[in-house]
Amino acid sequence: MRKKVLRFQFMSWILLLTASAGFLNAVTLMQFAMPSSHHTGNLTNSMIRLIEGDFSGFLQIIMLLLSYLIGTVISGFLFPDQQFKLKRRYGWIEIIISLLIVFGSIYIKHSNWYLLETTMVLGLQNGMFVYYKGIIVRTTHMTGNLTDTGLAIGRALAGRHSELWKARFQLINLSCFLLGGLLSTSILFYTDLNIWQAASSIYMFTGLLYFLLYHHFNYLVSQRNESATDDKNLFDYINI
Repeated sequence: MRKKVLRFQFMSWILLLTASAGFLNAVTLMQFAMPSSHHTGNLTNSMIRLIEGDFSGFLQIIMLLLSYLIGTVISGFLFPDQQFKLKRRYGWIEIIISLLIVFGSIYIKHSNWYLLETTMVLGLQNGMFVYYKGIIVRTTHMTGNLTDTGLAIGRALAGRHSELWKARFQLINLSCFLLGGLLSTSILFYTDLNIWQAASSIYMFTGLLYFLLYHHFNYLVSQRNESATDDKNLFDYINI
């Protein structure tokens, strides 16, 4: 029973990360007409702006790409090993992101700050090594998600029915991204809530949920008379 609760907490944390990225990406699309979670289109647009002579637009996109890159560099520094283990830094990163967003919404009113900050945050988040049942979960853009879904369905049709769970997982993950975008769009259209403070609240909740998962796991490990450390492997324990 406790392992089932632990699995539910872990799955909820992953899906909430994905929803938060969908939330932020919809905000930047609506307020700045630019995506912040994926950049294939931005790379193409940078060349279009350059050829058109729109150097201001070109530089804005380059700054956006650099912000995303900085976020991934930070993530690579914090997670140099390509192996997911429960570490406090996952939770602290989400709480720091929450504080950074709310700080910017209160003290910095320049629109470019919101765009660059959001892009850096999503670069950092996408670089976080999150692993589930043998697959790397990217929580900020869904192109790879759709690819993995199609591959899983195709392999299942070819007779590898064990692949179907991957399609189900990826579709659930995609749905959470869409729900995050639906939520932020609804807030912008139908309420007077500060959208950045709402985003900050989501990341704060995500960070607290992670620490709940972390301490729950270490409690269960301690009951088995094992040492509870940051490097314990969650998957070895709950068999996922």
